[in-house]
Amino acid sequence: LYGLNAPAKGHGEGWVSAVTYSPSLKKNIALALLSRGPQRFGETIQVVDFVGNQRMEAKVVSHHFFDPEGHRQNG
Repeated sequence: LYGLNAPAKGHGEGWVSAVTYSPSLKKNIALALLSRGPQRFGETIQVVDFVGNQRMEAKVVSHHFFDPEGHRQNG
C-alpha cells in the first residue's frame, strides 16, 4: 500500500490480507493493515500487486463500512 502518487518502492505503508467480491456492494472489498489507518479514512491510496504487475486505487474506510449500527445483524 502506497500513497496515491508515491513511488511503489520499499515496504510501503501496509499490506492487504484478504480480498473478495461483495455482492451487496457490487464491487471488490479488501481487508488491509495500513499505517495510521483510522486517521486516513476517506483517503484514496494505491494498491500494488507486484506478482500480477497491477496497480489499483482503493478508498480507506472503517472496517464497519457496510452496516456500522448493526441493523442487518440485529434485525
